[in-house]
Amino acid sequence: MEALLPLVLGSIKALVLLCLAAGITLALRHRAARVRAVVWGTAIAGCLVIPLVAPLLPTWTFPVPAALESFTIPAEPEVTVGVTLESTRIDETTTAVRLPELTVNRSADSAFTVNWTLVFGGLWILGTAVLFIRLGIGSWRVRQALRTAHPIDDSTWQRLFDGALAKARCRRSVRLLWSEAVEVPATVGVLRPTVVLPPRAATWPYDRRRAVLLHEAIHVARLDWPVRTIARVARAVYWFNPLIWWAVRRLDLEQELACDEEVLALGTGASDYACHLLGVARHAMPTPSPAIPALGMARRTHLEERIMTILERTTHRRVGMAVL
Repeated sequence: MEALLPLVLGSIKALVLLCLAAGITLALRHRAARVRAVVWGTAIAGCLVIPLVAPLLPTWTFPVPAALESFTIPAEPEVTVGVTLESTRIDETTTAVRLPELTVNRSADSAFTVNWTLVFGGLWILGTAVLFIRLGIGSWRVRQALRTAHPIDDSTWQRLFDGALAKARCRRSVRLLWSEAVEVPATVGVLRPTVVLPPRAATWPYDRRRAVLLHEAIHVARLDWPVRTIARVARAVYWFNPLIWWAVRRLDLEQELACDEEVLALGTGASDYACHLLGVARHAMPTPSPAIPALGMARRTHLEERIMTILERTTHRRVGMAVL
């Protein structure tokens, strides 16, 4: 089991870090969602950094009491059964029988031992491999969707998109595409960020187009896709920790709430924006699982909580770097 000790200690440190993040976000529940998203993203990324940083940190030594240093586990004594087979004739009708001495070794009963290091290590590798395969399949589906997507050449869409990027203070080069593979607007890509719209977006009114593009432009400006990818990698490594699954879901929600808050802060009415979310999500209701793993604007997950937050809470402007 000594070989699994670094993994166990790293898991405990990750658990403590996620519990700390949960406490901080609970204390900041009335603050801007962007701050909570930063806290969750930092904690989840920190779980991946722990195994790399731990060997570089100084070790702590604690004095061991003398009683523990001299403590030893006594050896298990052998069991000896006295048996004799020698016979002694007492008289013509009676004979005394002595059996030979027989020694039983207890170690023979425990010859079969389970290698728990191999069992637990194999389970961890198997679970991590399954989740990494899922990540690979998701990346392949994203590439396939982008290959079959078509660029949006409409001048109205391009003008709205350029305005959304300017409002979001996004200076990156972002593509705008149509794709049959998405049911709701989505953002993908790390080096080449791309906003993908469903074909039915052509029928949307002007205000909905502007709100949707602004929401997706904020996702790109905040680097939400790379952060979410790192969170999936951390979940694959610590898949046996139930808190990492909950933390990733909270990160997803806080990222969406942060975008919603900024869209409202940039001038979109709360009731109008909530109607836009419902209108976009209505077409995604028959398909609860997305066609591609992307930052979807109006997935069914957490939709009710997002709408209630939009209608009830005060909007927040983007948090400055000094605050972060």
